[in-house]
Amino acid sequence: MSRCPDKETLERFAYGRLPDTECANLEAHLESCRRCAAALARLPVGEELLERIRELERSRQEIAESLSRLPATEDKLASTVFGREDDKPRP
Repeated sequence: MSRCPDKETLERFAYGRLPDTECANLEAHLESCRRCAAALARLPVGEELLERIRELERSRQEIAESLSRLPATEDKLASTVFGREDDKPRP
């Protein structure tokens, strides 16, 4: 998102009513635009915004946990497909 969003867009974001692609673009914009982040913080959205933030944080944690298990999953898959090094015949 190159331009700052209008108040209505910030409100729709705060209430979780933006399409996923717009939401992702706005989240990226908010990371670098203090003015918009402050405007969002001033919106009187209450518990709905807090729940949305909690939901996003849970999703981020789930992704981080999944990524941390990826090397073990890759190793298991490789050993299943190609066999283990100690199972291969020695020349």
